[in-house]
Amino acid sequence: MTQEVWQRDMKYLREGGYELEKWVGIDNFSEDGTCGDGSITTKRGIVKILHFMQFYKHFVFVEDSDGGRKKILKNYADVNVLY
Repeated sequence: MTQEVWQRDMKYLREGGYELEKWVGIDNFSEDGTCGDGSITTKRGIVKILHFMQFYKHFVFVEDSDGGRKKILKNYADVNVLY
């Protein structure tokens, strides 16, 4: 997901009366190649109001039995809208 797509979607949700309560990136790589989870929590008492899957190919890293990381290709990401 590009920064432009993220900004467009957030603008749409804000205009619809929604606000961001929590955001967790899943193996989220920024455009400069760095990675992190980008977790933000601003309030307690979060309610999930929408859940869907966004389909696109991307790589994620999972822990293997030796405690290392294994790179796998995923075809979707779970998306939750929280209120």
